[in-house]
Amino acid sequence: MRLHSPTPLAVDELVRAGGGLLSSSRSAQLDAELIMAHVLRCDRAGVYKNAKQTLAPAQCERYQALIDERRQGRPIAQITGVQEFWSLPFEVDDTVLIPRPETELLVEVALTLVRGTGDAKVADLGSGCGAIAVAVAKERPDVNVIAVEKSPAALRVAARNCAMHSASNVSFLRASWLGCVAPRTFNLIVSNPPYVRDDDPALRDSEIRFEPLDALAASEGGVRELRLIIESAGNALIANGGIALEHGYNQGPAVRDLLDKNGFAQIATQCDLAGHERITHGRYHRT
Repeated sequence: MRLHSPTPLAVDELVRAGGGLLSSSRSAQLDAELIMAHVLRCDRAGVYKNAKQTLAPAQCERYQALIDERRQGRPIAQITGVQEFWSLPFEVDDTVLIPRPETELLVEVALTLVRGTGDAKVADLGSGCGAIAVAVAKERPDVNVIAVEKSPAALRVAARNCAMHSASNVSFLRASWLGCVAPRTFNLIVSNPPYVRDDDPALRDSEIRFEPLDALAASEGGVRELRLIIESAGNALIANGGIALEHGYNQGPAVRDLLDKNGFAQIATQCDLAGHERITHGRYHRT
């Protein structure tokens, strides 16, 4: 279906029509407004301010193309190139995972674990777009955050986000988890690793199919990367150093068991706003 008319359409007419085309989305009207704001290079308030403005043909074509992408399931954050996290805008593209609201709980837990610790070193493993690293760094300018990421493309996105938010206490390390980290380096390790089962139909049938597979899926029922991080974390942490990990709603027992078997104590799990176990944390007791 095309957004066409014998006479030029105003912004508000196009937004209404775009929302109609996106009727299968639970946020159809919002999506249409955000796409229009992207085309007009303004915020949502600007869409309303310019409601009666007519678009140039090239702008109409651009709006149509982006509406079509959204109809095909592409996430709105990839279409506009921006996702808000921790009340900050972050650049995203198809090389990084889109930060989710539930991951803000990981930041909250991380800040609690380094409370009262000055000049701490925090590792954000699998940093992606850098959202967790930047959020922690902005809240704690006295903390040194190392964003660890194996993807060069993701590191470039993270670097731009750090520059945008003037997060000068974030540095970058290209590595896979803790493979090249010196022993007893960090006060805290945080990570939102891949934890979706690699046979989960959602990887093919939902919006997440547009995001990088290696940032989403893991073998061993989704816990392989969590296991690898936990098994190597003790060596990288100082005595009584902390770890906080995001995981799937049903993976809490497995993560707690892994932490217990690898020398961690004070193990606890926090639930997200939906009541699902989401963040498990603990402290390493070096023997």
